[in-house]
Amino acid sequence: GNKLFEHLPGQCAMVSVPGVGECMFSITSSPTNKEFMEFSIKKCGCVTEVIHALEVGAQITVRGPYGRNFPVETEFKNKDMLFVAGGIGLAPLRSVINYIRDNRANYGKVVVVYGARSMDDLVDIDEIKNEWMNEKDFEVYIDLSELVEPGTFEIPLHLQLSERASKMENVEFSLKNDTISLTLENKITALVPVKTNFSGACANGYEVTATETYPDLVQITGRASLIEKISYLETDVINLSGKSSDFTKTVKVINQNSRISLTGDKEVTVTVKIKPIKITKVIDSSVVFFYSLKNDLSVENPNINYSLTLTGTKNELENFVLSPLSVQIDCSEIESSGVYELPFSVILPSGITLDKIEPSVATLNIVDFVEIPIPENTESDSQIDETKDEQNNEDSDSESTSEEDINTIESESTSEDKNSLLITE
Repeated sequence: GNKLFEHLPGQCAMVSVPGVGECMFSITSSPTNKEFMEFSIKKCGCVTEVIHALEVGAQITVRGPYGRNFPVETEFKNKDMLFVAGGIGLAPLRSVINYIRDNRANYGKVVVVYGARSMDDLVDIDEIKNEWMNEKDFEVYIDLSELVEPGTFEIPLHLQLSERASKMENVEFSLKNDTISLTLENKITALVPVKTNFSGACANGYEVTATETYPDLVQITGRASLIEKISYLETDVINLSGKSSDFTKTVKVINQNSRISLTGDKEVTVTVKIKPIKITKVIDSSVVFFYSLKNDLSVENPNINYSLTLTGTKNELENFVLSPLSVQIDCSEIESSGVYELPFSVILPSGITLDKIEPSVATLNIVDFVEIPIPENTESDSQIDETKDEQNNEDSDSESTSEEDINTIESESTSEDKNSLLITE
């Protein structure tokens, strides 16, 4: 097929697996390769694991090129070149080396110094042995075949002259530094704890009380000095927003160190315990309900100060208010007046408990009930009554006078009628 786009030696591209993620990788093929584009990808994370598992014909997305390129057409031209790389670090240099090989007349001698912790960590070793080492030019290499123990070693550099160099007369070749220091470490495997990574907040009034992770340890492999610095690995983020009950979720373990391999479980199952937040509240009051007190007795000091310490859920307790019947005292055993010490009885809704009440008992002064007599009419009341009587008498006299007037008129009228009759006769 055709190349996706043109690039320069040393540039990189973004490789994406739909539904999984994307990573930036060096383009390891030379721009002189017009047929296809190559990447050297080490399996060391979620995306790279999926890429390694892809079958031929699977589709991925590539965007680029990105990054600054090596100045192969300017500063490097006609210069001797030295390349030093270790392990997967050869990937960004392979594009440059092969570009120089394809344009060999434009550059001087080429030296490649390459090493790895083991033969398994050498990248493109077949190309190095079968093609690069057969180039007619200088070659410097590092021999790791005898290094089987960890430590720091002085490795000799070997100079090999090509046929072209060996034909030059009166020219002496030498290395400024005939050794390099190389530190080798054991690759070890260890189990490290998994730390749950949360984001967001639970619903109002709720909190995370416990988490259970299975497995709670994962296996990692790498250099001993690096492994010893790893105290834990985190999970992918678990969102707690609005949660008010227990839940279980399977999440990935995140390894952010590319030099460490996650060789055990890649995912863990996390169970999150969420409970209502418990708080304590102190309420001071003096309202008490006295019940079963005999009718002929009464409490002389009904306002008794006390302090309640309550425990309950945040949502319930913050809005709780004592009612007139919340705190009571049973007076059924009191038969006569006197001083008594009686315990409080506290009635609370479910979900709220009483830690303590101070004082624990109330001192009551019980006295005989005295009925207050109704007072007689006062002087002002008598005056009002007299005034009312006078008004009533006046109204009565008025009515009497009116009746007499009416009788007189009727009498006079009768007399006149009689006289008229007499006259008529």
